[in-house]
Amino acid sequence: MERRVHKAVGFGLDDFQAPDNFNDQISALDEMTVGEFVAWSVIYRDTIETLAGVCNDGYYRAGTSFQWELERFQNSLKDPRRSVVWNPEFGMKDVVLFIPLSVCREEGRSWYRYNDTLDWVEEAALRHKCNWCQEVSPQNLYPYYINGHKGCGDTPISVAAIMLFLGIEDQIKNLKGLIYVYWAPGGDSEFTTHGG
Repeated sequence: MERRVHKAVGFGLDDFQAPDNFNDQISALDEMTVGEFVAWSVIYRDTIETLAGVCNDGYYRAGTSFQWELERFQNSLKDPRRSVVWNPEFGMKDVVLFIPLSVCREEGRSWYRYNDTLDWVEEAALRHKCNWCQEVSPQNLYPYYINGHKGCGDTPISVAAIMLFLGIEDQIKNLKGLIYVYWAPGGDSEFTTHGG
């Protein structure tokens, strides 16, 4: 079966050790609709805002609020699991990437591409179809750049929410900007593949 290239940018961990219950949590996220995830996020709003480093004025470093993010991702994608890029079977076992839900779309501007011809040619010709991950400056992750509000956090609200739901909120402090490329067999364009 032909392998397809997956390319994503986001906030991630390149030394990730999946906890024992991570597959169960990913499966639970698979079952949620965006509406259900939004309702869950509202219940845990205070915790999520604390984890994201929301400033006293209700905004976090990118200048957006909890409500803005909820509205954006409620209208932009089908299910919240699309924000998690983790493929321990074909990708790198120690890499997990989180794409803010508001920029995680199937078409238009997105931080994830699958089976793109230009990516395929570039990755096959220059990197011989190798999986790789590279740190990038969070300042390049528009609109979630660090804009200089001293004392504010820089974790997008939806990333903090997803990590809380998955039970790995203690890793938020270790997030960094990453670009991640991996090759996996074709068949569908699901962002998340989880394995045992």
